[in-house]
Amino acid sequence: MCDLPGVEPARLDVYDVMGRRMNHLDFAVPAPGARKIQAGAGARLVPGVYWVALSQAARKPSRRMVVVAR
Repeated sequence: MCDLPGVEPARLDVYDVMGRRMNHLDFAVPAPGARKIQAGAGARLVPGVYWVALSQAARKPSRRMVVVAR
């Protein structure tokens, strides 16, 4: 879950602990507000720890994500 404050397009990148990009999603934001985003959609992530970087305009927060099982 994330809260996107604007209507600008957003981008989500998932990195492993070695800094390799494991997934990338570009998506439109029709209206500001809370969104549920599947960070691993379309990627084969093995159990482990990943960094998730979400950006929209100049805003660029990042979070740790743990994949336990698939």
